[in-house]
Amino acid sequence: MATGDLKKFGTATFSGTKQLNPTNPKGSGNIPSGSLATLNIVNSDADDAYLIRWIEVVDNDKLLHISDRAVASNVSWNELNAQGLIAGKNVTIDGKAYLLRVLSGGTSGRGSNNGAFPIGNEWDRIVGNESGYANLPTPTPTDLTNVVANEFGVHNRFWNWFRVWTWTDEWSRGWATANYFAANPHSYKDKETVWRPVLESVAIKKPNLSPNINGVYHKYSDGWVNINGTYRKIDSIHTNINGIWRKS
Repeated sequence: MATGDLKKFGTATFSGTKQLNPTNPKGSGNIPSGSLATLNIVNSDADDAYLIRWIEVVDNDKLLHISDRAVASNVSWNELNAQGLIAGKNVTIDGKAYLLRVLSGGTSGRGSNNGAFPIGNEWDRIVGNESGYANLPTPTPTDLTNVVANEFGVHNRFWNWFRVWTWTDEWSRGWATANYFAANPHSYKDKETVWRPVLESVAIKKPNLSPNINGVYHKYSDGWVNINGTYRKIDSIHTNINGIWRKS
């Protein structure tokens, strides 16, 4: 687990139909249209061509997997929001729990190609690498000013923001330059308005168990129970479910 690692897992589905991960992820490329579809990410397909490519980012106390490209085009912010994909919805992929959402991208621009306010939004911190992550690329002056040449630069090849309006939690980012901000109407959509999913790992909390030992409840913690000030090892716990004892 390290920031900058590439992971391939999960498959995008549109109204239940699995989608190839795009190989030319810009508006004039082959990003599949998700217009009016129910968008989801499900367990990994056996065919590698259907697997989403994620950049792993350890962001303070969060473990994020950010798609390195758009997986759906021709979608509006409103459509994504109606499906719970802006703020996020809980999903399970390959047995692991995640919050499926989009990046935060700021609420207002800082000026010409200078990112967005508030400072610290995820697009600027991670994609723009204002946080200075050692294993993530930092935009070059060309990535921030030149509308044509930056398509072939290292930064765009890594994050694939060229010629797509990536919906974030408020507005659109990318398209012209790496940190471009645009307040596109939430109802707007065409082949260049896209969904770039983010998976935030959800920690599954262990149950708070208090075994009854000789009529006294004792706190259980990772295999140990405190009995009168002395921690004693518990080999196993059995739970009675519908009259049947099952080992936890």
